[in-house]
Amino acid sequence: MAVEGEAPGAPRGIDSRRPNAARVYDWLVGGNAADPVDIEFGEQLLKTFPLTRAGAVMNRQWLWRAVDAALAAGIRQFVDLGSGLPTAGAVHDRVRAAGVEGGRVLYVDYEAVARAHIEDKLLSDEVDDWCGGAQVDIRDPDLLFAHPETRRLIDWDEPVCVLMVAVLHFIGDETDIPALLRRYRDRMAPGSWHAISYLSSVDDEEPEQAATLRRLWAAYDDTPNPVFVRDRSEIETWFEGLRMIPPGLVHLPQWGDVELTPELDTIKRVGWAGVGEIR
Repeated sequence: MAVEGEAPGAPRGIDSRRPNAARVYDWLVGGNAADPVDIEFGEQLLKTFPLTRAGAVMNRQWLWRAVDAALAAGIRQFVDLGSGLPTAGAVHDRVRAAGVEGGRVLYVDYEAVARAHIEDKLLSDEVDDWCGGAQVDIRDPDLLFAHPETRRLIDWDEPVCVLMVAVLHFIGDETDIPALLRRYRDRMAPGSWHAISYLSSVDDEEPEQAATLRRLWAAYDDTPNPVFVRDRSEIETWFEGLRMIPPGLVHLPQWGDVELTPELDTIKRVGWAGVGEIR
């Protein structure tokens, strides 16, 4: 489990020899893009923490609630930073299901495997006229702002919902995260939303669950996507200057109208979620 240090640079191509966080997550939430090495890694995660799949699904369902809430607030543009693979229930699926006009969705990921699946998914869903993908490292906002697909789809003078769903814990200490977030927000119009979910620090947990989480996060040390854990107090600072959308920074199933089942109650501490509005 990485608690400090630098994150790896953007990969140069698709590596099917090592487990990939995007493909593992896709497998956990029911997608079919995983390679055998990803499935093997995912099965090991389930042995270590049997509710890993439920936790991934919980995070995916929070994404749906955040998108639905943004649509209800009148936002029609979405930028999914560190999107991974757009499996079933991706952002454009929620926008299309809502039946709104003028929707725009941009998926952003630095990995070639994500870009390839994004392109295929958008073409097969016949939504490539109002959706697109950019293979860009989210740590380089200027490159993203200048990308042709960004310029085609996103009008930064209008409200936009920028999503950072389970991605910032893959960014190491070499990056000043508050400064990175400000660079995005400086381009976002008033009324825009910034939605973030993040893995819980083990320091936030009860001792027994903390030990399990340590093993879970440490499993990623041998992948191209090590996990960097931070506590709630640090995550809270990332929303400074924003108007927090109720209920604020809470555990994933506590955000939105969710029935807290016994399973969700058991794993609710796995992650934090919050949405802030640009004033």
